[in-house]
Amino acid sequence: MQRLQLDFQAGPDGARQSFDVPDIATALVVADINLSDGKANIRDGEKLVARLEKRHVGGSSYWRVS
Repeated sequence: MQRLQLDFQAGPDGARQSFDVPDIATALVVADINLSDGKANIRDGEKLVARLEKRHVGGSSYWRVS
């Protein structure tokens, strides 16, 4: 089974967090729960699969995936 790694910087103190996730959909859910604002990376081993950036428009937020 393929496993992915979700990495991001949580909070202004600069502490890095990393989660082992089974797929991209789960990575987005975990990022949304744990990251109120900022950027995250999804990796498959050393390979970068996607970069995520949480953006806010009015009272709503969305993830920009690249």
